[in-house]
Amino acid sequence: MAKQGMMPAEICTRMNDALAGDDNKNSMFVTFFIGLVNLSTGHLDFCNAGHNPPVIGSNEDDTHFLDMIPNMPIGLFPDFNYVGESLDNIKGEWLFVYTDGLNEAENTSQEQFGDELLLNTLRATHYESSRQVVETLEADVEQHRNGAEPNDDLTMMCLHVMKRLLVTIVAILTLAACGTQGSQGGYTINGTAKGTVDGDTVLLCDEQGFLSIIPVDTAIIKDGKFQFTGEQEGAVLRLLMPLHDGKPTTMEYFTLENAVIIADLGLMSEHSHFELGPNGQLFLEFLSGDSLLSAEAEPLWKVIDDSTAAEADKVTARQKMDSLQAIAAKKHKKFIIDHVPSAISDMLFGRCMQEFNEQEQEEILKILGEKQPDFPVYKAIMEERKANESTAVGARYTDIRLPAPDGKFIRVSDFVAKNRLTLIDFWASWCGPCRAEMPSVVKAYTAYHQKGFEVVGVSLDKDKDAWLKAIDQLKMPWPQMSDLKGWESEGAALYNVRSIPSNVLIDQQGNIVAKDLRGEDLANKVGELLN
Repeated sequence: MAKQGMMPAEICTRMNDALAGDDNKNSMFVTFFIGLVNLSTGHLDFCNAGHNPPVIGSNEDDTHFLDMIPNMPIGLFPDFNYVGESLDNIKGEWLFVYTDGLNEAENTSQEQFGDELLLNTLRATHYESSRQVVETLEADVEQHRNGAEPNDDLTMMCLHVMKRLLVTIVAILTLAACGTQGSQGGYTINGTAKGTVDGDTVLLCDEQGFLSIIPVDTAIIKDGKFQFTGEQEGAVLRLLMPLHDGKPTTMEYFTLENAVIIADLGLMSEHSHFELGPNGQLFLEFLSGDSLLSAEAEPLWKVIDDSTAAEADKVTARQKMDSLQAIAAKKHKKFIIDHVPSAISDMLFGRCMQEFNEQEQEEILKILGEKQPDFPVYKAIMEERKANESTAVGARYTDIRLPAPDGKFIRVSDFVAKNRLTLIDFWASWCGPCRAEMPSVVKAYTAYHQKGFEVVGVSLDKDKDAWLKAIDQLKMPWPQMSDLKGWESEGAALYNVRSIPSNVLIDQQGNIVAKDLRGEDLANKVGELLN
């Protein structure tokens, strides 16, 4: 399912749909954690279905359980929609995932290993390598058992997304290219693929996570050749994957832009030849500038990842690596600025943004805004900022006008004007965490409604009957509205809502005074402002 482009939450939902229901008469279930990590950006999308919370950390002083939405285990409740989450960048972090055979391992006195000892053991490893982390915990659990038989299965995985220089899977492009004149009307990719025959398929793919290859177009080999045509905003990295007998003959990354591109693809173990557009050529120039730094970095990574290396050698290697990465970031910044305006500057800023500190990011954004404000990465960043700024604490609220259950339109402003505090509560009938949170909202409403506290529910449902049934089941007496568009809800878009439950607290003057209050925090904040 991941290879089909599904995100973790959708995968969990699909699995639950297949396993839950009348056929599961014994109420069997499985806890599940799934994540997709983009190795080039460090972005992690994940969903946790009732599993033990992973541990994330960068050093012994910053090691903690990952705070997550408590979705249900898979297989128990039909029609449960799982909610996914994300972390913007886990580069440099260590993600440790495990089964409860670890923290619930018992000794002969039936004392469990426990969460506290798990965290302390991880901190004590100093994260020298993934192997060292797993082997240390395995040894400590065995020592804790002290001869007792294992009471459950034990599986562990430690993932470290390193802050490597940019040259990664795309470095092979340095072996293969000279350019052709770009086309303003769109792109054309003309190619051949060794190891294929007429009738075979070639996929043009996007990569949206670790090994998550998403086909965006297909072509059929005819007379030994294939062709793709289309339009591309800016420049992006794409992947060509020819298939013979259902198996890829090779996978080659290249820079896609509105240009005429020639791709002569060899087999997996061979080099391919590309003739790229102007931005593709600039990207090769960028990669060649990194190649020397990458060569210097490789032996340092070997020392850092070697659990048998002396600590003093590791410290020295890390210091040298930090120095190399600072040099690389400086080079990347200069390359981006020197080539403004261009699609490659826009693309590279999106890929390298995390290398720069806040001041450097603002400097580059200012230049991009002045000289190339219409490129896609810049626009996406500024739109995100605008949405966040417009809904930040201290900002003026934005009115929402949507249909109530009876079909008549109502506005949030109708209630803001009449009440000392108004909570816009984004939820849905299919959202398990929303249902789990609703008693806290009811409690706050019951305690403070007579003192001027109102709630307006904005549902991300699509099914009106399910929406109305949930309002009744969860005993929500406050006003409700929904355009029944799910995640395309206009109200949710106005507040940049990307996960639910979510809420915004507004005072009578129309100012946002708090956001995303959960549990007792909601009643406490309302009480603080009203009393």
